[in-house]
Amino acid sequence: MPTLRQFFRLTTLMLVAALLLAACSSDDSPAATTTRAPVADSPRWEQVRFDGGPGARRDATLVHDSAGKRLILFGGRAGGQGLNDTWSFDIGSSRWTKVADGASGPSARWGHVAVFDTKRSKMVVFSGQSSSGFFNDVWAFNPSTNQWREVNAAGSKPPTRYGSCAAYDGEADVIYISHGFTNSGRFDDTWAFDLATSQWRDLTASGAKPIKRCLHRCAFDLESKSVVLFGGQSNETPILGDLWRFNPATGTWAETPAGATKPSPRFFSELQADPAASRFVVFGGFTQSGTVNDVWTFGASSGWSAVTIAAPAPEARQSHAGATDVFGRSVYIFAGAGSTGDLSDMWRLRLK
Repeated sequence: MPTLRQFFRLTTLMLVAALLLAACSSDDSPAATTTRAPVADSPRWEQVRFDGGPGARRDATLVHDSAGKRLILFGGRAGGQGLNDTWSFDIGSSRWTKVADGASGPSARWGHVAVFDTKRSKMVVFSGQSSSGFFNDVWAFNPSTNQWREVNAAGSKPPTRYGSCAAYDGEADVIYISHGFTNSGRFDDTWAFDLATSQWRDLTASGAKPIKRCLHRCAFDLESKSVVLFGGQSNETPILGDLWRFNPATGTWAETPAGATKPSPRFFSELQADPAASRFVVFGGFTQSGTVNDVWTFGASSGWSAVTIAAPAPEARQSHAGATDVFGRSVYIFAGAGSTGDLSDMWRLRLK
C-alpha cells in the first residue's frame, strides 16, 4: 500500500507527463493545462446498505483504515445514554461486526475525538463526556487484535473536555487538538500529542487565535502543514462560521477571510480533507435555520464553493460521524441526529 506522500508524488508525475505529451503533440488544438489533481465533475451520494449494525446514535467517532479496507466506529450516545461499543465495517462486504463490547476499553462517552494512526494501524481516541463528567484520557484500539489499551501520557496534559477537534499529521507523528468545553467554560488552547513518546505539548498561541468555542471541526492540511479549524459555538456567538489555520512550526493562528460565497455558520457539522484536490469538504450540521444536508468545499486558492449534488442524498442532520477514504476519494457519513431523532444510516460521498 503506497504512503500518502508516494500517492500524491505519483499523481503529480502523471500530470506532468501528460502535459509534456500534449505540448509535443502535432495536434494544433491548444494543450489542456491544470494546476491540481483532477476533481470529479459530478460528486454523488450513495447510501451504504447493510443488515444490523451499531444502531442509531449521535456524537460517535468514525475512522478509516485504508490498509484494512474498513471503518471503525466507537462510542457516542443514544437516547441520552453514553455508549462504549466498538464496531468494524468491512467496506468490501458491507458488513458491520461488533469487535469490542466496552468491558476493557474506554468508558462510555460522547463528543470525543478520534484519528487513525497509520504508522501503528490503530484508532486513537481522546477526551469526551459522560453522565458523570468529562475526560482527558487517551486510548488506542488495535483492529488486528480487537484490543483497547490506555495510553499513559507523561507530563502535563490538556484539561478534561468535550466537543474539541483533532487533526492528524502522519509525517510528524502527531495529533493536534484544539478548543472544547466543560461545565466550567470553553477553551481556546491548542495541544500536540506525540504518538511516538506519548507526551503532550502545549502549543497555545499568545497572539491572535479563534475565540473560545466547542462543537467545531478541524482537519490537517498536508500541503501547508497546518491545522484547519471551522465553525462551532461560543458564548459570544452561538453559531460560528469562521475558518482559521494553525501553523505548528510558528505556533500561530491566522484567520482565512471569506468572500460573499460561503456556508452558513454551523456547529455539529463534518469537516474532512480531500488532499488529492487540495481542498476540504464540509457536510451538514446545525445552523440558524436548523439542521442541513448541504455540501461545501474549501480550497486555499479557490475559496468556498457550494456543491450541487443530484438526489438521492442523506437527510439533514447534525452530530454525525465522518471519515475519509483518501485513496478512494470518498467521505463516509454515519448516523447523527435528524428531524425525528437519532439516525442509523450510512452514506458515501464519492468525490471522483
